[in-house]
Amino acid sequence: MKCLVTGGAGFIGSNLVDRLIGDGHSVIVIDNLSTGRRSNVNPAAKFYKLDIEKNHHQLFRGVDWVFHLAARPRIQFAAKFPVEADIANVHGTVQVLAAAVRHKVKRFIYSSSSSVYGRYPWMANEESSIPKPVNLYGYQKWAAEQYCWMFRDLYGLSVIALRYFNVYGPRMTSDGYGTVIGKFLEAKRLKKAMIIDGDGEQRRDFTHVSDVVEANILAAQSSLEMPLNIGSGDPASINQVAAAIGGKKRHIKDRPGDVRQTFADNGFAREFLNWRPQVTLAQGLTDLKKSWNIINN
Repeated sequence: MKCLVTGGAGFIGSNLVDRLIGDGHSVIVIDNLSTGRRSNVNPAAKFYKLDIEKNHHQLFRGVDWVFHLAARPRIQFAAKFPVEADIANVHGTVQVLAAAVRHKVKRFIYSSSSSVYGRYPWMANEESSIPKPVNLYGYQKWAAEQYCWMFRDLYGLSVIALRYFNVYGPRMTSDGYGTVIGKFLEAKRLKKAMIIDGDGEQRRDFTHVSDVVEANILAAQSSLEMPLNIGSGDPASINQVAAAIGGKKRHIKDRPGDVRQTFADNGFAREFLNWRPQVTLAQGLTDLKKSWNIINN
C-alpha cells in the first residue's frame, strides 16, 4: 500500500512509519518538526517539512491509507495559544480530510485522544461515556473527530478514530507529547527529583507505543467506522510509576484542571479489531530504563 503519515517525525508517528516500511509499504511523511525530529524519520520514507493546515493535496495522489497523527498535543499549549492550537488540530484535520476525499483515499485513520472524555470517575466507554472535554486540547480533538464523521457521511470517506490513552515508549521525550514517564526518566538520568503533582494517586492508563502502532495497522486493514479506545485497560498511579523508575521525589500542588483518572474500556477494540495490548507497564518501563541507561534504582 501507499501510505501517508502526518506527524510522521513525532514519537508515535515515527514508530508507525518504521512498522509500515518494515511491512513493505511505501510511506510519505508530512511533519513541520514543531514537536517531531527529522532524525526520527525512517530513511526509506519520503519526507516533506510542511504544515498540515496548508493545502498540500498533490501529495495525496495515489495514496491508499492516510494516518493522521499531526497535532499540537500539549494541553498547556492549547490553553496559552488557543488560536494556533485550533488551526493545527481542527483546521489542519479538515485540510487533510479534504485532500483525502479529493484523491479518493481508501482509508483514513485519525489519531484522537482520551482527552475527549474529560473527567469520568469510571472506565471510559465509547458508547456510554459521552465526550465532555475539560480543556481546549480535548475539545479540539473531539471537534476534529466530528469532522471525520461528517466527511464520512457527506463524501463517503472510510474513517476510523483511535482514542489513545497515555502513550509511552521508545522516542518519547520529556516535553511535548511526552507523558510523565518521559519527565521522570529525564529526572532520574539527571539525578534530580521527580516532580509529582498533588498526592500522586492520579491514575493513568499507560499504553505502549508498539500496541498503538498495532492498533493503527489493524484499523487500516478493517472497514470499521467508529471511535475506539486504545488503552491498556490497566491503569497505574503516578506514585507507582515513580517507584518503578526509582529515585528522589518531590510533591507540588495539584495541577489546575487535571483529570484524576484515565481508564480505557478497550472491549470494542478487542472485539472488532481483534486488538490486544501486549506490553505490560512493568516490561515497558524496564525496557525504557535500559534504553535511557537507567538500570539500577
